[in-house]
Amino acid sequence: MKLKFALYGFGVLGKKVFNFLSSYKKESIVIIENDSRVQDGVDIQSLDSACLSEDFVIVICVWNEKIDLAELYHDIRLHFPNNHIIFASELTNHFSFDHFWFISRNNLNVNSSKINQAKNLFRDARSRSLFDFLLNLRTTNDFTIQTVIDGNQYFPNDILEFSAQVHEEVFCDLGAFIGDTLNEIKCRGGVKYYCGFEPDKQNYSLLKASTENIDFDFEIFNLGSYSRSGEIGFHSNLKESSCIDLYCTDYTIQVVKLDEFNFKYMPTVFKMDIEGAEFDTLIGMSQIIKKYKPKLMICLYHKKDDFWRIPLYIRNLRGDYKMSLRQHAMNGLETVLYCY
Repeated sequence: MKLKFALYGFGVLGKKVFNFLSSYKKESIVIIENDSRVQDGVDIQSLDSACLSEDFVIVICVWNEKIDLAELYHDIRLHFPNNHIIFASELTNHFSFDHFWFISRNNLNVNSSKINQAKNLFRDARSRSLFDFLLNLRTTNDFTIQTVIDGNQYFPNDILEFSAQVHEEVFCDLGAFIGDTLNEIKCRGGVKYYCGFEPDKQNYSLLKASTENIDFDFEIFNLGSYSRSGEIGFHSNLKESSCIDLYCTDYTIQVVKLDEFNFKYMPTVFKMDIEGAEFDTLIGMSQIIKKYKPKLMICLYHKKDDFWRIPLYIRNLRGDYKMSLRQHAMNGLETVLYCY
């Protein structure tokens, strides 16, 4: 039987789903968006004009922090009241499809013991409630339900260890991008010392420009961080999505094991938004964590198992960390673990 899919959205995720399903050669695939056009040789039908039989499964292939997926779902439902509509993350339960934290229910069940151990590391009610929400989101793939968003990413007002006395910190910014966190630090009056790591050359050039008129001590490095030092494959020029890829042979970057890096001052805070290299970077700085217990701000949404394995790994290194979880964007994105 030939399966029929209508994909709403033809951005990064939509193209990935389209290419994945097309490889099976057993599926009928239609692309729909708000407006009809031809893009990359693919005909895209408009939402208003698309005519789908009821046996088409509509897959919402839009996933970013700026779009309210609940509103989008209800808009599509108005156009196609009798079709089955799913979010792209649900494909993990039917195909071997991988994307960021998308994970199958079977995988969650297999790791339920570790997941429960990770949840028990959070003592404040807000963190535990958020953990439950995120686990439910991964289980149900229902993005029509949202949670409270904290707008102060990396400097949450209710965690004083991160929001107060920023000027006294030695701040290591892993995944410094184009200076977004650096600009926030400027607005907060600066720090004792800032060191930023950004491996993408285009991003690094913009980061360098953002360091103009800084009145506190800083250094920036065109480097990535990992579990070892050396060269590694890298997908570049993707703006905030540039990332390490061990199988990429077209382009490489230099990465450093932070335990071996010669810091001018030992950082008191490490921020990590490094597109899936968070766990490997933690392995490469295990001695720093054991010896100095720096504060940690770590993104947990880039890989499907970071949600539980990163908190558990840190707790195994140092049992005296307090941990909090905060959500800084819609749709299960910009989830940050705070350790202090």
